[in-house]
Amino acid sequence: MRKPRPALAVALVCGLTLTLLLAPAPPGHAQLEDLIARIKPAVVVVSTKHVLGGGGHGSGFIFDPSGYVLTNHHVVEGAIEITVTLPDRRSFPATVVDYIRRVEYAGARLETTTDAAVLKINAAGLPTLALGNSDTLRQGQELLVLGFPGLVSTEEVTVTRGIVSALRPGWIQTDAAIEPGNSGGPVVDRAGRVVGLATFVTGPMRKIGGVTAINSVRPMATASSRPGGARHREFKISGLEYVPPVTVGRRRLWRRAYEPGTTGGRPSVREVSSEVTQVQAFVGALIYIVRTSDGVEGRNYLDADGLYALSSVGGSWSTTYDGALTWSFPPVVGWSWRYRWRAENIAEGIRRQATVDVRIEAANEVVTVPAGAFSPTIKIVEITQGVEVRGTQSRPWRSLETAWWAPGMGAVRVVWEDPDTRERFVDDLLSVTVPAGAPSPQQAAPPPPPTPAPPTPTPAPPSPSPIPPTPAPAPPSPSLVGAAALRADRLLSPGEGVGPVKLGMSLDDVIAVMGRRYDQTGTEASRGPETYYRWDFPELSGAVWVYVPAGARAVTWINTSIPSMRTSAGNSVGVSVDTFKVEFGSAYVTGQTPSGSPTLTWPSLGIAIVLDSPSSSDRVVMVGVGSRR
Repeated sequence: MRKPRPALAVALVCGLTLTLLLAPAPPGHAQLEDLIARIKPAVVVVSTKHVLGGGGHGSGFIFDPSGYVLTNHHVVEGAIEITVTLPDRRSFPATVVDYIRRVEYAGARLETTTDAAVLKINAAGLPTLALGNSDTLRQGQELLVLGFPGLVSTEEVTVTRGIVSALRPGWIQTDAAIEPGNSGGPVVDRAGRVVGLATFVTGPMRKIGGVTAINSVRPMATASSRPGGARHREFKISGLEYVPPVTVGRRRLWRRAYEPGTTGGRPSVREVSSEVTQVQAFVGALIYIVRTSDGVEGRNYLDADGLYALSSVGGSWSTTYDGALTWSFPPVVGWSWRYRWRAENIAEGIRRQATVDVRIEAANEVVTVPAGAFSPTIKIVEITQGVEVRGTQSRPWRSLETAWWAPGMGAVRVVWEDPDTRERFVDDLLSVTVPAGAPSPQQAAPPPPPTPAPPTPTPAPPSPSPIPPTPAPAPPSPSLVGAAALRADRLLSPGEGVGPVKLGMSLDDVIAVMGRRYDQTGTEASRGPETYYRWDFPELSGAVWVYVPAGARAVTWINTSIPSMRTSAGNSVGVSVDTFKVEFGSAYVTGQTPSGSPTLTWPSLGIAIVLDSPSSSDRVVMVGVGSRR
C-alpha cells in the first residue's frame, strides 16, 4: 500500500481536529447533566449531635414524599439530636424509624456490610429518588455518587463518577470518590435509580469505595414507610458476640484470689460481683453503668467500633479515660492500640496517670473456670506504665493484665500482676444471673435509665476491664463525709445524681453521707407535696438540696449550686448556658423559677438548670437532676 504524501497527512489530521472541535457534545454528556439536575433536589444533609459530645454530618436521600430519608446507620449511631437539611436550605428535626447494621469479617477481611437507617421528618410533597435493583449490576457499569463531602462544603450537592469495580459477596466496590460526609448519600445508575448507599472508603491510598447494596435494605425501607410495618433495629458486628448482653440486672459473680508475691501480705480468696445498673440506647450505641460489690461504678460506651471505658468512680477515687478501647471490632489476633487514663483521690492528695498498650494476643484457647469450660476465647493483654504523685513525691509503676473473653459471656478470667513484686489478683467467673424475660438493648428499643446505687470506698482506681480489679497495694481509704466527699469533682450523668448523693437513696443515708444535719427544710410550690432538705457548704461556695415525697424517704430530685459538681461533659455551675445546650441538645423546655430566674429543662434526660437573672447574664447558677414535675 502506498504511503500518503506528508502534506495530505497533515490536511487529514487538521480536518479531523476541526471536525471534533466543531461537533456538538456527545448525547451522553447532556443526558448526564439532566440526570444530575433531576437527582439533586432529593439529596439531603444529615447533621447530628453525639451522646459523647461534638457532632458531625453525613448525607442521605428522600425515598418517600411524606418525609422518609435513607442514610447510613453509622451517620446517626450514638446521636441525641438529628437534623435533616434539604437542598433548598429548609431544615427539619428527624427521628430514627428503623436501622440495620451488619458487618461481618473473616479475620481482618471484610465479608459483608449492610449499613442503613431510615429517618422521618415532618414534611410532605418532597422530591424523591426511586430504588433500583442492585442485583442487576455488572462489573464496569457506570455509577454516580452524590452527597456532601464534609471537608469541602455542605452548601451544594457534589457528584463523583465511577464504575462498579467489583461485586463483593455483601457489598459493592467502586472507584468513584467517596469522602467523609458522603456517607449515606445515594449511589445511582445512569437511569437515576438508587442502587446503593455510599458507606466507606478503604485501601492503601483510600481509593476503594464501599457501597451498601440497596437490595439489602429495601425491605426495611419499604416497611418503615408503611403504617404498622415491621421494624428491624438490627445491630450485628463481628466480635459483638464476645460482649455480654447489656441488660439491666445482669449480674456476674467472681472468685477473686489474691497472691501477695514478695509484698509480705497474706493470700486470700473472696467473692465479688458486678451488675449492670443502668442502660441508655442511642440508635444502636449504648452507654451503660456496671457496679461492683467493691463499690466501683464504671461508665462504658459500646458502638460498632468496640467497647470503650469512659469513666469510673469508687469511694474517693475518680478515674477518666482518654479513648479507652477495651474490646475491638473485629477481634483480630495481632491488632494493638493504646489509651490513657487519669485517677485522683483528692482526700488523700494522690494522683495517678498511666498509658496502656493493648494487644490481642491469641484466639481459640480453651479456658476452664468455675462457671464452665469456654472455647473459643480471645486473649487480650494490657501493659500499663504509670506514675503516682503524692504531694511533691512521685514514683513510677507498671502492671500486666491478661483477660480471656468468651462468646456470649465477656471476660471469664482476668489476671492482674505487678511484674516487680509478683503480686497478683486472679478473677475467675463463678456464675451469671440474668433477670427473667429481660430484653437486651442490643436488640431492643431503648429502655428508660434506672437509678444507680451509691458508690462505696475502694482502695484503687478501677481498671476498664469488665470486673475492675483492685490492684493497688494502698489500704482502703476511710469513708468521706460532708465537704470532703463533695470536693471529688464527681462526674454527673443525666438523671443520676451529684457527688455521693444519688437518686433513690433514703434521706437517712443522705444525712449520714453529708456528715451533718441539714441547714434548712421546707416545700416548694413547683414540687407539690415534696419536702426539700438543704445543706450549705460555704467552703465550696454553694449548697445541695434533696427532695423526698410526702410519706416516703427516697430522694427523687437533687439540686446543687456547687461549681465542683460537674456534668458528664465537664460543664458546671458558673458556665454559660450554651455549654449545656451543646452537651444535652436542643430538646429543652424553657421556664422560670418563682423568683423570675430563667430555667432550661431536658425532660427526657431528667436535667434542669437555673440561670442568673436575665438582666445580668446567662450564667448557670444551679443544676438539678431527677424526676422533675
